[in-house]
Amino acid sequence: MVGDLENKNTVVKIRALENNSPGEEVATLTNSDTLTPGEHNVFTAPSVIVLKANSNYVVTVGEGLGSNQREGYAVTKNDADTGQSGWLIWDIGWWRNGDNNSWSRPVIESLKMALRGTLVANPVVSVVSITSGPGEDKTYTVGNVIEATVTFTEPVTVAGALQLRLRVGDTARIADFSSASDGDVKFVYTVEVGDVDDDGVAIPANAVELNGGTITGEFGGDAILTQDRAPADPGHLVSSPGGI
Repeated sequence: MVGDLENKNTVVKIRALENNSPGEEVATLTNSDTLTPGEHNVFTAPSVIVLKANSNYVVTVGEGLGSNQREGYAVTKNDADTGQSGWLIWDIGWWRNGDNNSWSRPVIESLKMALRGTLVANPVVSVVSITSGPGEDKTYTVGNVIEATVTFTEPVTVAGALQLRLRVGDTARIADFSSASDGDVKFVYTVEVGDVDDDGVAIPANAVELNGGTITGEFGGDAILTQDRAPADPGHLVSSPGGI
């Protein structure tokens, strides 16, 4: 059936794959030439088209998307995988039956295509650190605010009541989301009576708690929150009157 598309001007639609079904439309491309089964057919995407690396998409191919259309299950590859600049999306040979939403591999070699465009990686944590100033004595006391900043590799948008786990002495404490600007997401914790840390405040590994919220990049990709532990910092001690 894929062979029906040979020697026809075609339209390509790209949609995200959500719960094994085609989801939101990402892009529509028109090929002024033809599609040839068994070969890699290249479409050059407009600069505004963005796909996430290593993600699943549905590519619909057809003559005006009419009765000859076929949907292929595809996956994006990053530069390291392809050796190409930007992103490529490769058909991996599975096609969807629109009547019953089932997937199958055609007997004939399926149509292969490559779509070149802009690769956008999800934002990742680059640095976590204590960014408030305790004063010349390097010590926070009761009522002082400790600010911690999580810096991402690109600007992010934050939604929800996010929190960040801290380590004050031998005690786990929670800093609440304060603000986000560009790639910096800030959290604050107010020192309580009993907080004592003679070595310095630390930030555990993988310390960001979303609590149902989100951190997303410029193009909607979810941030990857994995990060190393920030060890105790002697420039940020804690001594609260009444502490043990």
